[in-house]
Amino acid sequence: MKSMVLLNTPLGYDLMYSMYVRALARSPGGRVCLYYDNNKNIYYIRYIGLSDEEIGRNLLKTLYELREHVSSLKAPIPLIIGGPGTDGYNVQKILGSKPRRRADYRIRFYDSILNYLKQHLNELLDSLSINNYNVKVDGNLLHLYGGSKAQYSVPSIYKHEILYELGKFGGLRDYVESRPNIGRVEIRVSPELYMYLVALAITYEIPVSYPQQTVERICISLVPSKVKLGHHRARILDEKFSKLLSWLSRTHAIRLYGEPDIFSLVIGYWLYTVDKDEALTNTGFRIGVHVFSETGKRFQKKHYTFVDNSLLKSIRYGLRRLGYGRLETILIGEAVRDLLISTYLLAIDTGLSIFHKLAYYARNIALGFIGLPLRPILDQIYDLYRIIHDPKIKDRTLGKLANVIDADKSVAGNYLANVEEAIVRLIDLIR
Repeated sequence: MKSMVLLNTPLGYDLMYSMYVRALARSPGGRVCLYYDNNKNIYYIRYIGLSDEEIGRNLLKTLYELREHVSSLKAPIPLIIGGPGTDGYNVQKILGSKPRRRADYRIRFYDSILNYLKQHLNELLDSLSINNYNVKVDGNLLHLYGGSKAQYSVPSIYKHEILYELGKFGGLRDYVESRPNIGRVEIRVSPELYMYLVALAITYEIPVSYPQQTVERICISLVPSKVKLGHHRARILDEKFSKLLSWLSRTHAIRLYGEPDIFSLVIGYWLYTVDKDEALTNTGFRIGVHVFSETGKRFQKKHYTFVDNSLLKSIRYGLRRLGYGRLETILIGEAVRDLLISTYLLAIDTGLSIFHKLAYYARNIALGFIGLPLRPILDQIYDLYRIIHDPKIKDRTLGKLANVIDADKSVAGNYLANVEEAIVRLIDLIR
């Protein structure tokens, strides 16, 4: 079986591992194991019980199944378009046509990548093989993926995440601002792997745009926390991860990415509410949230956060203290999740100090269920309910909110009603 590399950058590692797991989920059996090559200083995975043909077919199948998600995203492709050395220039050399920045071009571009990878699937598998990975020093530190065909610098969203190595081969280092003595680090890949990495950046992205036209790139990844993963566990992870991507794409929850601690809590409570049989809670995983800003001719990584099954276990233990059954604790989890999203979005959109106070209360409640005494939580819930029903606060908030979201008060009222409903549900469930 092929031993397949993981790109030596945080985003590349996570997105490639996500694909390996999801490809395993689409197989009739087998397992995947994580290894580290001490000679080449790189992590790689090995499939057990699957042929090379099955691996390639399942990787491609996964990309085709993600097409619907890609078509739902209305944003430019995450590439830097320009002259020689840019993503657009490399894509034009490989595909024969220059990519465009228009949002409606995204799905057409993705389809052209799928067609290319389908025609060059064997070459892609060869490029992913650890046998075709090498590291050498030639003025610069070179990481070469794809043997003699490794002629293209990785796409900018991977390259700009990590720029320099401090002088040893122990992996690339984040956020180094000055040039080390050894020179510059370069990661070069084959044309097939280049387009594969572009496809991953497109499929796992959830773009967020604001009225001031700034664009943030958020990539969501899934990585198992254990070195061995069987087919059954892979299917559990794949199913829940697919639902998470869909939920984040069609709700406003993704806008909380700028508050990493809150966003982690929201994802954690959401995962708890969909994990009704607790299969996910008992499966080791790490869901990563990689946030980039697009500034001119580069991407800048702003932050990274993650959620793992230890948070789900903490939520499960904390809610069980209430003495309710699984169904009731799921309802509480949904209420806490909605309360976090609603209050924080209101605080962001209105800028009112009163809603910053409500958001602070919501955070304390969410954390409180995990480990704090219950009585103070109930006190804060009642205080939330009292504040939200103050006529002056409600009227002023509706007017401000209607201006922010460019809608009338009836639409803003529905938005505000989500907060009230979540508070009432919490009071009814734990008083």
